[in-house]
Amino acid sequence: MCGIFFLKYFKNKKINEELILKNFNKIQHRGPDKSVFHNNDAFFIGFHRLAINGITPMGDQPFEYIKGQNKVYVMCNGEIYNYRELNKKYGLGLKEGMSDCAVIYPLFLKVGLEKMIDLLDGVFAFVIYDTEDNSIYAGRDPIGVRPLFYGYNEEEIGFASEAKALSDLMEVVPFPPGSYFSTHIGHPKHFFDIEEFKDCPPNHYLTLMNDTQIYESVRNVFIKAVRKRMLSERPIGSLLSGGLDSSLVASIVQREMRENGMILNTYSIGFEGSPDLKYARKVADFIGSNHHEVILDMDDILHTLPEIIRQLETWDTTTIRASIGMYFLSKYIKENSEDVVIFSGEGADELCQGYLYFHRQPNEMMGHMESMRLMRNLYMYDVLRADRTTAAHGLELRVPFLDKDFMKLITSLPYRKVCPRKGIEKYLVRKAFDGFGYLPEDILWRTKEAFSDGVSSEHNNWLDKLKQAAEVLVTGKEVEYYREVVLHCVPRTREEVLYRKIFREYYRVDEWIGDYWMPKWSPETNDPSARTLKLYSEKMKSEQEETPAVL
Repeated sequence: MCGIFFLKYFKNKKINEELILKNFNKIQHRGPDKSVFHNNDAFFIGFHRLAINGITPMGDQPFEYIKGQNKVYVMCNGEIYNYRELNKKYGLGLKEGMSDCAVIYPLFLKVGLEKMIDLLDGVFAFVIYDTEDNSIYAGRDPIGVRPLFYGYNEEEIGFASEAKALSDLMEVVPFPPGSYFSTHIGHPKHFFDIEEFKDCPPNHYLTLMNDTQIYESVRNVFIKAVRKRMLSERPIGSLLSGGLDSSLVASIVQREMRENGMILNTYSIGFEGSPDLKYARKVADFIGSNHHEVILDMDDILHTLPEIIRQLETWDTTTIRASIGMYFLSKYIKENSEDVVIFSGEGADELCQGYLYFHRQPNEMMGHMESMRLMRNLYMYDVLRADRTTAAHGLELRVPFLDKDFMKLITSLPYRKVCPRKGIEKYLVRKAFDGFGYLPEDILWRTKEAFSDGVSSEHNNWLDKLKQAAEVLVTGKEVEYYREVVLHCVPRTREEVLYRKIFREYYRVDEWIGDYWMPKWSPETNDPSARTLKLYSEKMKSEQEETPAVL
């Protein structure tokens, strides 16, 4: 991760360097290796760098390009996995040792903004500022894996990787994923929609006809997605919960590293006796990784909760709950290892219909539509959580399930191939890797555990304790107050009031996310946890009574 900051005044205001520096440094955690800025009375452009590739000074940002008597500044928080191919194909003149992000401006000059952004295979948020005519360009990757906020009015324009860097200076909103901007257009313009991606040529996946071809393609494309993300000059580790997604990713990474005589560090977290710790340990033993376990403590959680919410910039219940373990695990990695690039399994449940409530989809079309809705909103929930919790500790996350080619493959398949099959969610992915020795069979076919149950001990659910703490920390008067003053997504429980109360200590805007994350087709609950669903308890009971069959 890195931290982008850009502020430009058009009239009537001058840059207050001391004030702007204070806000610029609010996101220094994203780029602990080096901070650089340039400014005059009218603009401030700064970059906090986490060096991953091109780690010499050649890779320092903002990149500067001479244009007559003026300069062009370019910043990118991202990884461009196909930069070598683009450099060769378009004769961009990049030298060995330069950052992969250095491809952006030369390619922009060759093909223009719209085609340039379409050619990039990676995750990115970038800003280009041309001082000759004060033109400004920006863009964000298709799903919004890399964060970007912006504000724009007749007096000023600003961009930053996190809202906290700009929210005290101007009104900001999330920059839409899969969009680009220029001052010539005046507003973000979409270049990507997940549901229409299959219709963008070329797409040979539309010709896949039988299950054998489909499973082979899913396996090969996903392995390639993992491999390309191993582009790094810094040490690599992997989060490991013992569930399908993170286990599969870690297994592939470990196979690649073993070929180079290296051993992958894997990391898991939970309370003493939690299922996640048990299953993660089993996976680590199977793949031969160097495994680390972190034990959660309820007192630490309650003490750190305000800082977690400050980093997250959200009040959403599910996002906050799921961020707690990831925040503490990232802190451990930062303090106890040299690993900087961290693999994880985000995006699989949304893209491949992995949430248990997908078993309730009325039909395959509605299941597909829900999957696409989740993908469009990922930047407000799981992707936001994954970015903020790792970036808070100067780490960079890699998420191969959100690979551009893998997304095209999955969205091109008939809906019935992606939805739950034979009573098993993510059947498509499981079957694609069945029999190839990547994971133990009981891990490969393990039902998705509710996050709260996965990190809890068998008889001591930590979410119950969190709710109990909210009952003590939030008064009845505060519940009444927040239900009256909050106009966007009114808190329904004391736990939700607690999160909104903490959030509002740091931020004045409720509309950065659209709504509370909730399972679809689940009228029996107003809690987002899967453990509150009847189908979850039934499925868990069934799995305890039966040994999963090899399918």
